[in-house]
Amino acid sequence: PDTIPNDKQQYKEDNQSWHIDGLEMGHMPQFSVLCGIALSQQRIPFCGQFTYWPSTHYEIQKLLIKDGFQTFRQGNHPPSKRHIWNDIEYEQCNVDVGDIV
Repeated sequence: PDTIPNDKQQYKEDNQSWHIDGLEMGHMPQFSVLCGIALSQQRIPFCGQFTYWPSTHYEIQKLLIKDGFQTFRQGNHPPSKRHIWNDIEYEQCNVDVGDIV
């Protein structure tokens, strides 16, 4: 579509926009695997892709072990206070219909 800028620099994921599903409920989420099935093709940058920061699960685990869950939650639940992943570049999953993420 012509509404999407050609300049890739105009589309950047905020390094504080990451989240843990379920954290807003006030307890540690109890799932071990989360997956999604693409219902439509998603190949244009920032048009619905699942975005992730590779290896941050390990970094979050270190913070949880070091600080405990409540301290981690208080410091990372509000987006303005979340840890900033300056050293880890986000990636978007470009998918076709039926792909599993």
